[in-house]
Amino acid sequence: MRPMLLACLVWLLLMPITPAPPARAVGFTVTSPLDAPDANPGDGICATAIGVCSLRAAVQEANATLGPDTITLAPGVYVLGIGGRGEDAAATGDLDVTRPLTIAGAGAGSTIIDGNAADRILHVIGPIAVQLNGLTLRNGSVPRPADISLDGGGGAIYVVGGGFLSLNNVSVSGNTATSGAIAIDDGGSLTATGSTFSGNTASFGAALFTNGSATIANTTISGNTSSSSGGAIYARQGSLSVVNSTISGNSASSSTVGGGGILIAVGANATISGSTLSGNNATNGGAIHTRGSLSLVNSTLSANAARNGGGGLYVGGGSATLSNATLNANSADVQGGGILNSGGSAIVRNSIVANSPSGGTCAGQVTSAGYNLDGAQTCAFAGPGDLAGINPQLGPLQNNGGTTMTHALLPLSPAIDAGNACESIDQRGQRRPTDGNGDGAARCDIGAFEAPGVSVPLVIPLPANAPATLSPAGTATPTSTASPASAPPTAAPARTAVPPTAVRVAAPPRPDEATATESATWVVVTEPTEAISADDDTLGIVQAGEWYVVIAEEDDWLLVASDPAWPFWIQEDERVEVHRP
Repeated sequence: MRPMLLACLVWLLLMPITPAPPARAVGFTVTSPLDAPDANPGDGICATAIGVCSLRAAVQEANATLGPDTITLAPGVYVLGIGGRGEDAAATGDLDVTRPLTIAGAGAGSTIIDGNAADRILHVIGPIAVQLNGLTLRNGSVPRPADISLDGGGGAIYVVGGGFLSLNNVSVSGNTATSGAIAIDDGGSLTATGSTFSGNTASFGAALFTNGSATIANTTISGNTSSSSGGAIYARQGSLSVVNSTISGNSASSSTVGGGGILIAVGANATISGSTLSGNNATNGGAIHTRGSLSLVNSTLSANAARNGGGGLYVGGGSATLSNATLNANSADVQGGGILNSGGSAIVRNSIVANSPSGGTCAGQVTSAGYNLDGAQTCAFAGPGDLAGINPQLGPLQNNGGTTMTHALLPLSPAIDAGNACESIDQRGQRRPTDGNGDGAARCDIGAFEAPGVSVPLVIPLPANAPATLSPAGTATPTSTASPASAPPTAAPARTAVPPTAVRVAAPPRPDEATATESATWVVVTEPTEAISADDDTLGIVQAGEWYVVIAEEDDWLLVASDPAWPFWIQEDERVEVHRP
């Protein structure tokens, strides 16, 4: 054997052998809430120096494997108590994750990881997929540098290097940072489903700060506070999608920018659909402040407030397009209670902007693409089918079905069947269009809510000895006696008049004299009069010239209807003429 070959063989035999990390996925079940490192990271065994499997030890072992791992957490509180920022091996401070990982808890209400206000909770490093299921992340904290740098980002989770983060049934609460309880950097991504973000604080985007892509679905973001901009979300770059979610009660304190709910920066684009933003506040853009690209579809902005402009929406640049949106009761101390366009493009179609307590409904140039309803006359809508100076007759913000709260269209709403070319479903997921006024033709409603369809022919349920029923053609014919359950109230309630407001009400055709004389009692309104529901709520104003069939009479009140599903009371006085058979 040649001397050189022999020497090489001897060297190979004497060379120390370094074991490769395990190549297959390994599962770890945490057995102790103790925060302690793994005794021998990389040996495939999750065990601290005292032989228990801690969360930190499980993360260290998962980082030592090549394949994806799952860590299972039982109910309990797991407090991270080992201080020491600045290292990326999960030995101290936050839990650094460098391999694909799933952490599965027993539910957000029972499995809690607590950052102890000592460091952030998770640091996701590199283009890996990390999924969290059924747990709470709370009390994470990182220092706040004086600028927007993400070095101080992610009080709960910081994703760098293009990672992919997925949250399912996760609660993110009480975390602090410069930028976001969750911070996404380097083009990474977040998908949050069925989760909650609450009580987080930051300078920018208290719940979420993103320089990548983020999808928020069936999630609630509430009660978060930004000392600058983006009370809930700050989309700095990339894309943001908010679907079937609620963003409420968040605030941003910047004296110049804002976005109490969401701030969309110049380099970002956002799509918001099937969602409600309510009770948020900021200087500019109580609910939304956009300088990038925004599409708001089948969504509601309600009771948001701006200290300057744009209580519902502030457009500071870029473009904003609204389709089948309802902006109700938003306010601004200076201008644009509903919408303020201060330098971009704002295009609105099939939408309601109304009931702003201050600032007017719109300010700046807001372009109509048709079929909008301006509750005041400040939006200057001039498209086909636009309505101005009309009360939309909205119900309160409440659960009307679906995953988010909405403002229902009351029976006399002029927005019913007044839209065109609408979205295929409404905010609740109900199909569009429906025949909401019973005229036999299905047509879109204006706004985020589609009123239920009215079946035809119309058959009005009448109490005993009531005068008549209404046929599809509007002619009155005799009817059979109804059950006692449909009888009118025993006494007419006290009702208060409201000032006349222009409200369009669908009414039956005027009956011919022969039909009216032979069977039914009809009433025609000669001056605008108030309509009161069977539950004693004010519905709106009935215009002069409308005919209704009388269902019942009680003292000086008449129960009338043009639609069997929507009877209402009007007062029998000089404003109506009664035509009896």
